[in-house]
Amino acid sequence: MLSEHRIDVPVAQDEDSEYRVLLRAFGYWNLAIHFFEGPFYARIPAWDDQGPLDRALVTMLDQRDHLTTPDERDAVEREMRTVVRNHVAAL
Repeated sequence: MLSEHRIDVPVAQDEDSEYRVLLRAFGYWNLAIHFFEGPFYARIPAWDDQGPLDRALVTMLDQRDHLTTPDERDAVEREMRTVVRNHVAAL
């Protein structure tokens, strides 16, 4: 349906490209965090093997988990989306 409207939708060929689609959906298309968080944790490497994006997201998810108000949690989620957009744009 999206391609009919000339919206480029990447097609996942393997797990890595699937994850890049997930990142893009989270960062640009406001995919709900509960759809992002599970697959993110399932593929995240050990702390010493994480890249800057992975480490930033782990840190922000941990921060978000310790907040109590929806506004605070939403602010961290917005920051996460910005970090993802900056990272994806740099690729």
